[in-house]
Amino acid sequence: MDIRGKIDELIEESYLATLPEEAIRKDLLQFLDTCDKMINASHDERKRQEMLRRLESFKELALRVEKAPELGDQDDQWTAWSQHDLVAHRAARAKLLALDAIRGVDHSVADQIEQIRFPKGFPPREPVVSMAPRRLRPPVSRPWLGPATRSVLLRASYALLAGATLFIIGYRLLH
Repeated sequence: MDIRGKIDELIEESYLATLPEEAIRKDLLQFLDTCDKMINASHDERKRQEMLRRLESFKELALRVEKAPELGDQDDQWTAWSQHDLVAHRAARAKLLALDAIRGVDHSVADQIEQIRFPKGFPPREPVVSMAPRRLRPPVSRPWLGPATRSVLLRASYALLAGATLFIIGYRLLH
């Protein structure tokens, strides 16, 4: 798996680790159901059959995700996983491997699945009714925090986040 794949797996695993085990399984099954729907909507019958055949093996893995050694790798044997973290790790790997299997047959279907999973735009937020009292004075003006300063702070934050992510990946690969 390339670095981009490892980063995607780490992000997916981090998200899944925040869920209870049953929700992790449900999320994985919903993802595979989404893949199934998108595959069935494709127009090329030959590619559709091949993608469905590949997806079926991941559906079988999803039912036994906590005991699926196929979803492990060589680094897993040296890592002390809790049962919850192991399920999150294997579910993340199953999702990305399923997406890669679909991408191996038809890039456009895999891209459509990713667009559904990670939409570019979000629906407008509902207004939040707060019970907190309103502010009586206007917010303090900060002229030193102009657009240029915000841009520098944002870029520095992204650089720190990217560096920390690469450090974690490197640490997990080497240990």
